Amino acid sequence: MSQTNEIRHVLLGRSDDEIIAWVRSVGGSAALLEQAFLGMKEAFHADRAQGQSALIRWDITTPEGDLSTYEVEVADGECTVSRGAHGDARVALAMQLPDFLRLVTGGLDGLQAYEAGKLRVTGDLALARALTEWFQETH
Repeated sequence: MSQTNEIRHVLLGRSDDEIIAWVRSVGGSAALLEQAFLGMKEAFHADRAQGQSALIRWDITTPEGDLSTYEVEVADGECTVSRGAHGDARVALAMQLPDFLRLVTGGLDGLQAYEAGKLRVTGDLALARALTEWFQETH
């Protein structure tokens, strides 16, 4: 079972408060976000983003009320991740940590999250829709 599947299993059916308690038990928001964005980089499919370049900003609100910003840059078939805001993002996505974890582990659909107000998107909506394909885990 992949780490993503293990986390998905832990999150399944849990309330936000239960997810927050679990996050604290495994080292806190910062450590888990680092792990999540590393996993995103590993899940990148260059063939699905062929010919594309984009700077994608993620603003994740932690249970402590802090804003953690990460940028994912796709260019020349490569994906890099950095903490903080460094450039002009083509799309910016904002979520609360529990919903972000559900999204990146496949437990929450991006379109449904957007429609429910759990995912805020600024910028290129078409790019935001394409991200699911670019970073989809293979099973």
